[in-house]
Amino acid sequence: MQGKRLKILLLLAVLVVYFSVFFYKAHFNISSDFVSFYTSSQAVLQHQPIYQPEPWSQYQENPHVKMTPPAHYFNHSANLNTPFMILLLAPLAFLSYGKSFFLWGVLSLIFTGLGARQLARHFSLQWLDVTLLLLISFPVYLSVSTGELCAFVFFAMTNFWCSARQDKPCKTGVLLGVLCHVKLFFGLFFLLFLLLKQWRVMTVAALTFLLLCLVSFAVFGADVFRQYYTVLHSVTWQGLTLNASIRGMAVRLWGNGVAPSLWDVPLLGVGAYYVCSALLLRGYARQVKTFHVRSFDACFALTLVVLLLLSPLGWRYYFALLSLPICVVLSVEQTTRARLLCLLAILFINIPLAWGHAHGSQSSIFYPITVFTLLTHYAWGLYALLILLYLLIGFLKEQKRPLIAPVRALTFQEITMAWLPGILFISMVLPNVLLQWKG
Repeated sequence: MQGKRLKILLLLAVLVVYFSVFFYKAHFNISSDFVSFYTSSQAVLQHQPIYQPEPWSQYQENPHVKMTPPAHYFNHSANLNTPFMILLLAPLAFLSYGKSFFLWGVLSLIFTGLGARQLARHFSLQWLDVTLLLLISFPVYLSVSTGELCAFVFFAMTNFWCSARQDKPCKTGVLLGVLCHVKLFFGLFFLLFLLLKQWRVMTVAALTFLLLCLVSFAVFGADVFRQYYTVLHSVTWQGLTLNASIRGMAVRLWGNGVAPSLWDVPLLGVGAYYVCSALLLRGYARQVKTFHVRSFDACFALTLVVLLLLSPLGWRYYFALLSLPICVVLSVEQTTRARLLCLLAILFINIPLAWGHAHGSQSSIFYPITVFTLLTHYAWGLYALLILLYLLIGFLKEQKRPLIAPVRALTFQEITMAWLPGILFISMVLPNVLLQWKG
């Protein structure tokens, strides 16, 4: 009972940190990734192009929308969300920027807790433990504090996984279609179900995806898809520290014609990315086709790891999705070496970046490109993905249990080592927040 009270107190302390960040950014209209969502929502209500990144000053006030430009606006990035997702976010523009950001943050916390509930139910964990571990993790904080969609994606993904393992093809297909329409990299799951010969799931998913496209077409017209394609191909920031994918590392090594890199050979970077992606896809397909009867959970978890490696923009705030692969690895009888490797992956996932502003306007996530930074700051997320990839492939080859076998419950002592990086993160982020507030 005393241990539970301590966890509740710690959860309340973590929530205080989150709400402090929400209030600070909402009250002072601090720029964040949510700015692009909000301005696109504003554009929907004003019948303007939703994929035309414009400064806040060009969005005029109207009687139906209360909007105050962020005090620290600095040419926000383009909105990479699909047309249907922007349509769903449109009601947020009826609120002021501060109120909509605060509401978005609260909803993100709620959906994180609901996703944690699905993991806790299957792996026989306490909901409080899973929720607390997620909230003190760096990817979840990064996602929620910047106003990203990842909490909602995490909730949808856990429901998608539960439906798939419970053999509910229609619900699974609908959720897959929605996920693919929200984030295109979830399309790799079509390959998973193709290899598993789940034709009904694929059919329902394709119809759902097509229906959402038709809704977008009916509201915005056909030209919106051309605009979306143009915006996707205008991305030049794959080399940022937050990108843990193969493409991100290739851009840092050889460049893309715009971003800083160690060597300026863009064609070599593109070639290396496609070769590595082809080899990874081939190995993934072979592993799933050969070993899927041993563990569906492991194949599903492997798909999550591979799609983050393959995506051109495998941002670290998507790493909340890796909670499922981590639970799969830790929930089975493994060697001490495998468990230590998994905990090392957790450490890499939770190594926080120095967050704030340096040199007046440039964010400190832009580290100089050197051999040292490429092997450290820019590589922590990639190391975590490669470790989990290695563990899951090894698990599939050695696992002897049948499809959807019950798993051993995790003990809280086995996963509390994940708290250490989280507590370290809070100790670094909270002073940073206070310093910005004071400034």
